[in-house]
Amino acid sequence: MCSAVFGMACSVSGGPLDNWTSVASGTTNHLRAIAFGGGTFVAAGDGGKVLTSSNGITWASQSTGISNALNGVSFGHGQFVAVGSAGLVMTSGDGAAWATQNSGTTKQLNAISATDIGFVAVGNSGTILTSSDGSNWIAQLASTSGTFVGVGAGFGRIFAGVAANPPALFWSTNGSVWSYMTNVPIFQQPDLFNGGFATGDGVMVGVRIRGLFCRSVDGDVWTELSSPFFYCYGIAQARHTFVTVGGNPSGGGGRTIGTSTNGLAWQTRYFNNSQSRLLNVAYGRHRFVAVGESGAIVVSDPLLWLSNPSVAGGGFKLTVNGEPGAVYRIQKATNGAMSSWDDVVTVTNGVDTVEVTLPVLGPAGFYRVVF
Repeated sequence: MCSAVFGMACSVSGGPLDNWTSVASGTTNHLRAIAFGGGTFVAAGDGGKVLTSSNGITWASQSTGISNALNGVSFGHGQFVAVGSAGLVMTSGDGAAWATQNSGTTKQLNAISATDIGFVAVGNSGTILTSSDGSNWIAQLASTSGTFVGVGAGFGRIFAGVAANPPALFWSTNGSVWSYMTNVPIFQQPDLFNGGFATGDGVMVGVRIRGLFCRSVDGDVWTELSSPFFYCYGIAQARHTFVTVGGNPSGGGGRTIGTSTNGLAWQTRYFNNSQSRLLNVAYGRHRFVAVGESGAIVVSDPLLWLSNPSVAGGGFKLTVNGEPGAVYRIQKATNGAMSSWDDVVTVTNGVDTVEVTLPVLGPAGFYRVVF
């Protein structure tokens, strides 16, 4: 249950993305990838480790029957697909039962993305694989023998980044014909888009190592941007917000979480110099959830809150901030202990916010919104 509470007198300490909590994963394996779909989070990592959660907080270990490292996982077309070392591809409809598929390659696969044409997986030695169903895979050709390290979709295209010196960006509209994008700035540091891509609100951002990003609003022109972060490894976009995670592998950079509403200006939301780095992040169930080394899992506060209180026309007005299309219950409590809650009204967010008028409960009254 996600909830946000508002009293007639209250104080607020930061927003949901200022508050991150470490939760138990039950493993010390590095967790390298996370995806959300069908009401379930799936985290994957070294030693074939797969964890599932319905809320991002409580996690269960699932049996995969393999010991390969899992480097990427994505949800789309009704299923999860995970990829890893030695060409490993695994599929699951629920995150719990997994089947190994024949990828047709023994090359290490580093990343996967669900796209409009199906799934696209990329890896070492210029490997690009496509599949419409996650089970049958086709090897595609790109004019590189470099290592593909990130893949994502936006602006009607699929983008894949190559670790090289200088690095390279490839794109395709159909997954079978790939072109080298020559107008991306040339950098001396390799691993362009090592953390993949995120798209939202007409903006696409690719993550580079050492806290650098590339940003585009059309898929053709990409602009290099710096940030206050040292190393970044993953990125996600939801609720009009980009979230990136990282940390220095050799110390001195610390576990880092940063956010941006537009991919231009970035803000540090979490930093701890003594904690292991985070490697990927996803959004679901009103939260961002990040995973990383030594089984680290951290979750944001729910992006669900009440705001803009006012008394007008004999009623108490509040704005419910939540996901478009989500259904919420507004509940009330009339004791300071807030031990008993009663439903007042059910609301559906047509957009990100909806205004509700509620009875005035008095100085000892409290309202909360529940998902």
